[in-house]
Amino acid sequence: MEPFLEFLSQRLAGLPVDSRCCAVAFSGGVDSTVLLAAMSRLKTARAVRALHVDHGLNEDSREWERHCRTIAEGLGVEYSSCRIAVENRS
Repeated sequence: MEPFLEFLSQRLAGLPVDSRCCAVAFSGGVDSTVLLAAMSRLKTARAVRALHVDHGLNEDSREWERHCRTIAEGLGVEYSSCRIAVENRS
């Protein structure tokens, strides 16, 4: 097993047995994409789910949401996204 996958596997082993799902906060950037891909490769009894928040602060946020959905689908990972309105206080 690759070192990063082994590391993740060891950390997940410490979670309570009744934890049936692991959620990854998925922005679509490199870090969360690598983590989601690694989690999807682990052979565990826990399901992996990608959670994305479209904050709408970037003009391309809808494109990022589509990107995240496409990546999750390609990995065979359940995906949920929500769009929120962030108040500008400046």
